[in-house]
Amino acid sequence: MDILAEKLRSLLQQKPRNRYRSQDVYDIAEYVRKSAIDRRKIATYLQQKSRIRGIEARKSSFDDEIRDMAAKEYEQRIREEAPRDFIPFDEAWQDVLSLVQSLDIPD
Repeated sequence: MDILAEKLRSLLQQKPRNRYRSQDVYDIAEYVRKSAIDRRKIATYLQQKSRIRGIEARKSSFDDEIRDMAAKEYEQRIREEAPRDFIPFDEAWQDVLSLVQSLDIPD
């Protein structure tokens, strides 16, 4: 659960760090599709990790700007690294948003 929280936090840090985290979108989608997850732990870890780095982890923080940054080079990168298990970006992003919406974090 710590890994998923860290990947969600890294998505939110794209803006201040000016980095693109397409791999994290894929990893989150793949994980939630294949594994049982503890949403309570993810929410707790996400809030803790974000607070330490001065980031506000809210559901609304996963906005269009975060999405657009994460989408950069997604298809090329993921097709190279996981060609057989490729998840199209829009589907993977929906998995991320579904996870975020299910967490007990502020709107």
